[in-house]
Amino acid sequence: MSIRRYDLMILLVMIVVLSACAPNTPAEIPQTGGVNQLVESLKGAGAQVNLGETQEDSFFSVPGRQIQVNGQNVTVFEFADEAAQKAAAATISGGGFIIGTTAVDWIDTPHFWAKDRLIALYVGKDQALIDLISKQMGEVVNAQAPSGGMNPTEQAAYGTAAIYALAQKLGTTVDQVSFVSAEAVEWTDSCLGLGGPAESCLQALTPGYRVTLNVQGTDYEVRTDETGSVVRIKE
Repeated sequence: MSIRRYDLMILLVMIVVLSACAPNTPAEIPQTGGVNQLVESLKGAGAQVNLGETQEDSFFSVPGRQIQVNGQNVTVFEFADEAAQKAAAATISGGGFIIGTTAVDWIDTPHFWAKDRLIALYVGKDQALIDLISKQMGEVVNAQAPSGGMNPTEQAAYGTAAIYALAQKLGTTVDQVSFVSAEAVEWTDSCLGLGGPAESCLQALTPGYRVTLNVQGTDYEVRTDETGSVVRIKE
C-alpha cells in the first residue's frame, strides 16, 4: 500500500469518527398557539376569517394584528411565549377600561381573551362572536370589573377616571375600588364645587357625575365632568 493511499484511509477514518462525536443539533420546534393557529381554529368552527393589517401602535409590548371574524374586527396580540402573554394580561383591569396605568375610552364594551401566546380583543356586543372566540380561547379575562358589576354606562370614561383617580390618591390598586353608584349632576362651576381658596373656577353650569366608590368598607365621593377629563375627590 502506498503512503498516499494509507494517508487517505487515515483521513477518512478520522472524518467518520469526528462526525460520530459531533453533537446532534436538535430540530427547531415550531411555536404553537399563535395567530395562524387561532385563525385555523376559527375557520374549523365555521367562521369566515380574513387577516388584516398589523397595528404598531399597541397597548402592549407587541403589535396588534387585525383579523375579521364573521365581518367583525378582532385584534390579536402575539407574544414570544406564554409567560410574556400572562405578564401583559395582568395589566388589564377596570373591566378592560384600564391597561397598565392608561384609562381607555372604548366606543363599546371591551372583551379580552388570553391563551397560550395570544391576547385577543373584541370591542362590541355581538354575543355570537363572543361565544365563538370563548370556545377557542376560554372565558373573557376582564369579565369581572373592579366595580363588582358596573354596567356599560357606568364603565364609560367618567367611571373609569373616577376609579383610577381614587386608587391613585389612596395608593391602592383599581381592583380594590368598588363601584357603588353614579348620579348625573350639573355642577355650579368648572371646579365641580370643590375649588380651593386660591383657585379660579369658571362660574358656569358644568354637566357631570357624582360617583360613589368604596374601598375597604369606606365610601368616597368622586366628582367628574361629562367626559371624565376633570376629576375631583371630596375630602
